[in-house]
Amino acid sequence: MAHEAVEDRRARLESLSTPVGPLNIDAPLATVKDRRHFRTVAGELVPTSARRKLHAALLGRWRDSSQDLRSARRATLFAGPPAAGKSTLMGASNTHLADHRRIDADDFKTLLLQSAVEDGSIASLIPRPLRDNFEEQFHPLELSALVHRESTILQERALSDAMRAGENVAIDGTLGYMPWAKDLVRQLGDFGYKIHVIDVEAEEELSLARVVTRWRTGYENALADPHDPTAAMGGRWLPASAVTRLFATGRTVSHCEMNASEIAFNFSEVVKYDLYRTTAPMEPPKHEQSWSRDRSGEWTSP
Repeated sequence: MAHEAVEDRRARLESLSTPVGPLNIDAPLATVKDRRHFRTVAGELVPTSARRKLHAALLGRWRDSSQDLRSARRATLFAGPPAAGKSTLMGASNTHLADHRRIDADDFKTLLLQSAVEDGSIASLIPRPLRDNFEEQFHPLELSALVHRESTILQERALSDAMRAGENVAIDGTLGYMPWAKDLVRQLGDFGYKIHVIDVEAEEELSLARVVTRWRTGYENALADPHDPTAAMGGRWLPASAVTRLFATGRTVSHCEMNASEIAFNFSEVVKYDLYRTTAPMEPPKHEQSWSRDRSGEWTSP
């Protein structure tokens, strides 16, 4: 597909992802705003009976996708901006993560959107003016923002279940929001977990470019093979603001990197900290430095 056409599509999606746009995480058609799916009780989102049934089915499917797990109460906590290369490391065959249960809100976004495709409700996520424009087609993963809040509910449930079982877990995230990061580490500590923080960094401009490349690959695959269910999901759309909010103006170090370092060196539950950095659009992350606690609890670095 011509670069101009893809760029036009990217710009169109970006324009729909503003704080008041229809592809914003708090847009009126987000699944948590649909009273068929959720109620708000005492300020908390509570799924309806039918939605709880769907959640149970999706969590069951998700659990069945992982095998040969260990229950040694080890947690690997990933940090870093989107598309920096966290999934590359998580999926590598030569790591210790093969026996970890992967917990990633993006996996639940995919499951929720696949379910919407299967039951025909996917169209209800698109505002009618856009739905009725036959010249414009939305692939399911381009609607990821509309299941964002619901996916985090599933992620929290999945993590809670895994911690109760003592399973090793690999948690994919950015650590861009420090209050959430601290709560997560404390929660893992309360369940007796030892934590390994892996921070995978990329500069803002590179992260933005890799996000677009990831979306474009999925978008072009969907156009090339629309009858393949996996390809037809398209590329997961992420607006530029999801990256730029993680970088302070004029600084090259992300909030993720600062938070990961602070978490690692200030919480005794963290026993190892690795820093990786991605410096090119198509290159995997490169290991930069490693720290680990010795028997006395002091940090050492090779």
